[in-house]
Formats: sequence, structure tokens, C-alpha cells
Amino acid sequence: MDVPITAKTALLQELCAGPGYGLELIRRLYKSSGGRFRFLEGAVYPALVALEREGLIRRVDGSARRRAGRPTRCFGLTAEGVGVAEQQGLGLIGIVARIGRA
Repeated sequence: MDVPITAKTALLQELCAGPGYGLELIRRLYKSSGGRFRFLEGAVYPALVALEREGLIRRVDGSARRRAGRPTRCFGLTAEGVGVAEQQGLGLIGIVARIGRA
């Protein structure tokens, strides 16, 4: 049975490792999950917009590569985002522990 995880939750957890931009975060999530989580742009970009609107992430200065004349948008966690990510991380650990005991 697969345990569903939302793009928003996965992004917050991945951003704990450091800032990133959309496609980079998609690749990082895939790699850090050992290929278990594969999020598409259609899920990640709306999630980034929602997280920014909620004040959990913000645009940060990064190595902004230009693509078709537009700079990439690099995101990092806000202080509130760090707190939410930590709470979610603890919740995920609890779920995994309960599954392991079952």
C-alpha cells in the first residue's frame, strides 16, 4: 500500500535541505526518495505558488539561470515554513513508525 504524500508536504521537506527552483526540486525529490516520489510540473508549480501565498516559502536570491529570457524563481523556507516542515516531519516519522509496527 502506498502512503500518499502531497506535493506541498514533499516540497517543504525538500526545502529543508536548501533553496531550489521548480525543476531542481522535482529532481531532488525523485533522487532523495530513491525514485519513490515522482512529482510532475503540473503539481509542483501550483504547490510552490500556494506555499508562497501561505507565507511558508519565499523567493530567494540564488543562481538564477535564465531560460527563454526569464530568470528562474528560487525558493527557500521562511521561519514559519521551517516550523511547519518540522511538525510535518515529526508526523511523517510517526506514521512510518506505526506502519513498521503493524
